[in-house]
Amino acid sequence: MRRAVSLLLALTVAGLWSVATSHAAPLAQLTERDVVVEPSVVKAIEAFLDRREGEVAAGTGTDSLHPTATDELRRRWTRATAGFAAVGLGAYDEELVRPVLDLTPPGVSAPDGETVYVVEVTRRWAVDGVDPHPATDTLLLAVAVGPDDQATLVDDDPLRRLGVTSTRTLWEVADVTVRRDGGVVLVGEPSRARRMAEVVGLLRQARGAVAAIDPPDAYLVLVPTGAQQAKDFLQTPLDVSKFVAFVSFSVDRSESWRAGPPRLVLQEGNLQRRSSSRQVAILAHELVHVEALADSGPLTPLWVHEGYADWEANGRPKIASGELEIPEAHTFRSGSVSEIVAAYDTSEALFSRLAELLGPGGPRQLFDEVGAARSTPGTLTYVVDQALSRVGLDRATLEGTS
Repeated sequence: MRRAVSLLLALTVAGLWSVATSHAAPLAQLTERDVVVEPSVVKAIEAFLDRREGEVAAGTGTDSLHPTATDELRRRWTRATAGFAAVGLGAYDEELVRPVLDLTPPGVSAPDGETVYVVEVTRRWAVDGVDPHPATDTLLLAVAVGPDDQATLVDDDPLRRLGVTSTRTLWEVADVTVRRDGGVVLVGEPSRARRMAEVVGLLRQARGAVAAIDPPDAYLVLVPTGAQQAKDFLQTPLDVSKFVAFVSFSVDRSESWRAGPPRLVLQEGNLQRRSSSRQVAILAHELVHVEALADSGPLTPLWVHEGYADWEANGRPKIASGELEIPEAHTFRSGSVSEIVAAYDTSEALFSRLAELLGPGGPRQLFDEVGAARSTPGTLTYVVDQALSRVGLDRATLEGTS
């Protein structure tokens, strides 16, 4: 049976950021006029952010929106406040990125007597009892500041024409219901309530399948209705219709590099077409990502993420034979489904070989060694080669070409 494929996504301000690439260019480079916002305006915008935080805490409110805000913006913010309340927040904070630059592109009009500033905001939020630390989002907000220093929101995605978007949550693009099962929090449209109950049972079976690595008991599961809705909140150009499930996460760079808490996203249009046993296998693969994510790093390539997840989820099989060329990152995302599956198969076989060469602890040892590189200079190839050296191997031995 052809294997369904998964994907690991790291989300940033620019939309999609591969787990194997460097940070996108600073937003300040996207405009021709980089203007540091004056202190009185900064103070007004900070007061506006405080009002937004209050509306999120209350689960309702639109006083932070400009009177001319579009109906769509009002719906999105109403969904956002209600959704955050429904998932149960343990923390929520919005903070201006310093220095505070006016990123307003040409052509943005301001209401009479007001000036519009486009600013970058870091949003940190955590689901109570689920997230060990906050998720970190990037928001680009167009804020109108009047003569009375009262600031209100005009647009929550003002740089989309430049290809730079604010982070979205599923509950900003759709009305949702929330189901809790122990620490697992499932979020999906109300029409998916019965399906979410089924998913709870499948996740329980999947956890049993990977009990050897002790996956966490608490995590957030997002159940969009299909590929388009997944694209709407992930805001990625990637064709997610080829995938069945994926783990997305933000990246916190305030202290070196730290993966945000995992969000398990189910591509329901594809997942439900599989048998129950295949769905359990797919979810087991994702739970390996959920467990291992904290030990990954900015230079952990996709073949390491996916190969390790497949090897653990499939029962640590012994399948390595012949020469195996390490797949490049693009092979997990582009091409036909069979070509993408081949990249996963090869990665799993490489981890099978690691177990043969180093013992059953070898695959996780290499995963951790690669993940430990936080600011190592050099290419991904260099980082992997150094990690292989530390575990007593080289690339030729792993690939079977020596």
